[in-house]
Amino acid sequence: MAVLGAFLGALGVSDLFRASNDDTSRRRRIGVLVIGLVALALLLATGGRNGRDWLLALPLAMALAAWTLGSAEALATRTRRAPRLAAFAGLFVGVALCLLVADDGTSPWPPLFPGPLTSIPYDRTVLVLGVALAQLATANIIVRLTLEAVGVPTAPGEQRLKSGRVLGSMERLFILGLGMTGAFAAAAAVVAAKGLLRYPDVKADHKAATTGVRPNPVSEYFLIGSFASWLVAVAGLALVGLDTAIAAGAG
Repeated sequence: MAVLGAFLGALGVSDLFRASNDDTSRRRRIGVLVIGLVALALLLATGGRNGRDWLLALPLAMALAAWTLGSAEALATRTRRAPRLAAFAGLFVGVALCLLVADDGTSPWPPLFPGPLTSIPYDRTVLVLGVALAQLATANIIVRLTLEAVGVPTAPGEQRLKSGRVLGSMERLFILGLGMTGAFAAAAAVVAAKGLLRYPDVKADHKAATTGVRPNPVSEYFLIGSFASWLVAVAGLALVGLDTAIAAGAG
């Protein structure tokens, strides 16, 4: 599963280099894409001793390009569906291709990485790193594209909610870490705590709707955005669990 970790890691690295402003220039988009392609090549070169990994290099590069350029265009235009569909297609096709060629997770560490870290399986280390990187900027972009897809605008009130991007990344990493250690009850408590913190906004929005006042978009923004964010964290946890099951079956 190292190739999947390499793909997710390349996505995460490239998206971290995006500008905070959605309307990025063409030069900026190309630069971000180049960073992602270089990261993908380096990760594959480090662990790609399996011939099947290198056969995926070109398709994964195309999937990365579809995600990077499509999501950038979708966030800039907001009203066009085609770039958003291209972005999600690139993401899903890239992950699916990696899963189709998943090995038993027994690749050895490269010789240039000696030390105690090599006691952890190489494939699992790369996968967890890739999944963790994807929980940062990439997951935020997935959430925002999801909000746009269902017709919940991210522009109203976003200046007040920008801290939510940072909080969302921390929350997903926290859920991922708790899930990997088997502390599912603690992860559920994190989700419940966020719901309690946002309850006043949801209640105010419901009251405004029942009295004929225009609803506050913060309520839908929170509910749909939070569930999309949690699903990204759960998906990452499922990929790590799948790798564990594959390694256990091979052993």
